[in-house]
Amino acid sequence: MDRVGDHRARLASLRAVLERRDDSAALLTTRRNFAWLTAGGVAHVLQGTEASIAGILVSRDEAVVITQNI
Repeated sequence: MDRVGDHRARLASLRAVLERRDDSAALLTTRRNFAWLTAGGVAHVLQGTEASIAGILVSRDEAVVITQNI
């Protein structure tokens, strides 16, 4: 499976969890979660922190990257 396919499968998996838990959305804010959902994407400035410079808000219908304009 390629990276796009990996991303789509992971997004579908996360949405299945949302559905099962009857949650409306999830906000992924750590570097680890960003990398997992994007199948290897990088969203950090400082190596020494777990926080990502971009969060991903995933709902049952959309996925939106939220970050600063720096």
